[in-house]
Amino acid sequence: MLLGQGHQRSDVDLMQERKLMFHATGDKDFLAADHFYFAEFTTLNHSGVTGGAVLALDDQTHTLTVAISAMGLEPNQPHIQHIHGFVDGTASHTPTTASDADGDGYVELGEGLPQYGQILLNLTVDHANATGQDNGHSHDGALTGFPTAPNGVISYVESFTLPAGKLSQDTMLDLREIVLHGLTVPAGPGAGTPGEVDGTAGYKLVLPVASGEISEVSSAHDLHSLVGQIALAHGLDGWMI
Repeated sequence: MLLGQGHQRSDVDLMQERKLMFHATGDKDFLAADHFYFAEFTTLNHSGVTGGAVLALDDQTHTLTVAISAMGLEPNQPHIQHIHGFVDGTASHTPTTASDADGDGYVELGEGLPQYGQILLNLTVDHANATGQDNGHSHDGALTGFPTAPNGVISYVESFTLPAGKLSQDTMLDLREIVLHGLTVPAGPGAGTPGEVDGTAGYKLVLPVASGEISEVSSAHDLHSLVGQIALAHGLDGWMI
């Protein structure tokens, strides 16, 4: 889908969506957005992480604004977060336990890649690290600008001028996925296997903890309902509706 294409809705709907997200986040970039997208997170690897994300595109300035609100993360640890996808336009999907190829009880980053694709954009507040040093299949770059989840909560809003990272102006956002990472695992699971869960205890920076498939929002009512559901169900104070 090209930037500017997608669901057609009224100007009234669009104005309501803009005001809703500005009120929820305080970020003025939402007031100029032409398209809104939503992702509700699915918990991965028994992390207990829940929440969601709203994304907005401005056709005129090619600005992508991303708001993430999530809870249940490990406090005071770096939580890398990315938009994942396939450059050929294949749709991303949330991995299931069937993706656990090595049978260690965890779906590791590499095991999820066939479902959600490579890293397209680092969701950081440090734009110099938006691309990072990763090759799209791992995360070897700097950790600057990623959230550390004080009290186990991420409340993140940032705007990017496209192209950014490996994400072009033709974003195909409704074929993409947001993935959050970072979890401590005990000693034992994965011993003798090559993934990040390798039998050693400790904090696994790249281990996925939640992911959500991105879909375009069709109306202001739907956006309000989705954001309100996330905020109320999970006790999130990042989005006040």
